[in-house]
Amino acid sequence: AMSYELAREKLFSVAMELDGESLDDKLNLRFARSLQVAPCGPCRNTFDQHDMMTHFLSKKHRKKMIVLSAAVSRAAFEYWADKLQHESAAAAAVPA
Repeated sequence: AMSYELAREKLFSVAMELDGESLDDKLNLRFARSLQVAPCGPCRNTFDQHDMMTHFLSKKHRKKMIVLSAAVSRAAFEYWADKLQHESAAAAAVPA
């Protein structure tokens, strides 16, 4: 496991390197076509991949994680970091 704050900071950093004007714009480019869903255990809700990343980085989720003193599994962090980096690398490889 790793702290939520560290995971959030690292994922936000990777997301900010992606193309797009706003964070939502950046995530739309990566996850808009995804039909996969993922659960958020602490919030007891299910999100598609775009909404999960937006939710994870949100102030509301951050407050919930702090109240619960919750951590993030390293496997979950690595999945999302790889997903963002893979999509970023694929986007960079496409000629303009």
